[in-house]
Amino acid sequence: MKIFVIHAKKFQDRKKHIDRMLGVLGLEAEYVCEGDVEELTSEVLNRYFNDNMIREGVRMNAPTRYSSCTLKHLLVCEKMVEEKLDGALVLEDDMVLDKKFRELFSRSIQEYERDYREKNVLISYEDTRLRFVPRSKRVKGKHLYAEDRDRMAGAYFINGNAARAIIDEVRKNKCHVPIDLFHRQLLEKGKLTYLWCQPTIASQGSHNGLFESSINLKQIHLKKYLWMFKLTYKKLLYELRESEI
Repeated sequence: MKIFVIHAKKFQDRKKHIDRMLGVLGLEAEYVCEGDVEELTSEVLNRYFNDNMIREGVRMNAPTRYSSCTLKHLLVCEKMVEEKLDGALVLEDDMVLDKKFRELFSRSIQEYERDYREKNVLISYEDTRLRFVPRSKRVKGKHLYAEDRDRMAGAYFINGNAARAIIDEVRKNKCHVPIDLFHRQLLEKGKLTYLWCQPTIASQGSHNGLFESSINLKQIHLKKYLWMFKLTYKKLLYELRESEI
């Protein structure tokens, strides 16, 4: 299966991290570097985004940075359509994959092939939003659960049907929100089947302190420990609760 990594060329430390991590897992990836902030022109922005997206970026004083990451995700979908791919794994360049990633990912794809192949499917593998499948809903041996909420866009599988649905939507209405919110809007419109993998097998390095090189070591450690506390606490809640939090 093809792996795409959303990457900004100036973050070479992140590329080294991904190369090293995937190498240990015996995997290779194609980096999506097009659409870096420095390359975004008004023509490019207007091709993919409507005025609401661009205005919101200006309000946040980051009109291009706000759009660059989203554009790279859309370019992945275009590549999938052009190459007629049945599916692909998409990672942002700060993701940290669990040591059991290959095993659990393989199981989830077997389940997808059996139960969801004909749908417009996106499978989330990350814990960034601290959203997990409640224990009461889990079935032994089952890894995929259809949900009505997104879990960010740092580590997900997307099939060819979903990629085409996303590109069709952009061509008709353009994009006016960041990619994770765009996924959620398509989910709410019934244009995506959004699945959560249980357990989660990917974490965002920007949350756990791995890629905060601009702050001092004490702050890095503090952020890491705070993240681990929140993660452990939320997982415990989902073990005890009957429904989504």
